[in-house]
Amino acid sequence: MHILQLAAGFESQFAVNYAVKDLISLGAYSSDLGQLKFIINDSNLRASELIKVVQACARLNPSLIRQTEEGSLLLRAVTRRPALVKTLLDLGANANAEPDFKNPRTPFSHGSRTPLQCAVEQGQTDAIRQLLEARADVNAPPGCTRGATCLQIAAINGHIGMARMLLTRGANVNAPRARFEGRTAIEGAAENGRLDMVKLLLLHLQDTGETRGHRIQFIRAIKFATLEGYYVIAKML
Repeated sequence: MHILQLAAGFESQFAVNYAVKDLISLGAYSSDLGQLKFIINDSNLRASELIKVVQACARLNPSLIRQTEEGSLLLRAVTRRPALVKTLLDLGANANAEPDFKNPRTPFSHGSRTPLQCAVEQGQTDAIRQLLEARADVNAPPGCTRGATCLQIAAINGHIGMARMLLTRGANVNAPRARFEGRTAIEGAAENGRLDMVKLLLLHLQDTGETRGHRIQFIRAIKFATLEGYYVIAKML
């Protein structure tokens, strides 16, 4: 057990604050995010205990919560400790933190996810609501390779409820696919046999008066659906 985990056992936040401060002064924690990320990723702390440690660390170094090197704490929380998401947002974490992995030679992020995209992929409904309330970008672009927008992820996985939530927040049905190995929302839904999702997306386009976007995405969607044997979807498109 990491020594900072022991500090979380104190009953009051006041005691945790001072315990963490003393431990940090003795070298239990460093200015980078290493140990705190470790605690979020791998510790056995209960959510309430973890929240106390994060709050104490944030009081000592408020900028800690906003640092993004090697991925933000918020992104770690979405994937490992969703109960921590609201605490981090309340402490000033950036809901639109940069994705975890980037190729420094290009302006594109490869196969990565924003916190909101990751929450949709993980099916974390509460985290999605909290991130949206914190003004996370519902139309953040996909990573270059195998990336996806929030709606594209929901469409591929057939998460109707999430798709409706995203559409009410302005998600773009016709958002471009990832540059490599990407799918638009309609392409992804068709390829994976999500009949109800395809209906929802088409109905949204009709209700909002949006154009169908580039014709090529419907040609591709028909092709994907046909290859996978989803002939009803192919005919609908």
